[in-house]
Amino acid sequence: MKDKFYQRKGFIPTLITSLLIIGILILIQDYTYLFMSERHIKILGGGGGAILALGLLFRWKFARVLLSMITLILALITLTHFFKKESVLLLPSILLLLGLITSFYLLIGSKSVKLYIEGE
Repeated sequence: MKDKFYQRKGFIPTLITSLLIIGILILIQDYTYLFMSERHIKILGGGGGAILALGLLFRWKFARVLLSMITLILALITLTHFFKKESVLLLPSILLLLGLITSFYLLIGSKSVKLYIEGE
């Protein structure tokens, strides 16, 4: 008997990763003034990041690689704002950086997410 998609091993970590990425996208788009200046490049803007996050759940094989590269770039951009005087508030930027690092770890380091995306 074929397993349902939510019964597959690694679905829950993949769902958590997708929700974390979508939450980060919403925060970056709606509350940009908390994290960085208005000149910040919106890498995942326009729904592309949400489509990639949903692509994780639908097991699109390139979604994990693309999202990991994009979250790494966003983490590096957020990290550079610590060294510049452009960051407005320190605590939201630290929380954003921790969310990005967590999602990057789940995308790259989690064997269950990799197993869910790549299949058996």
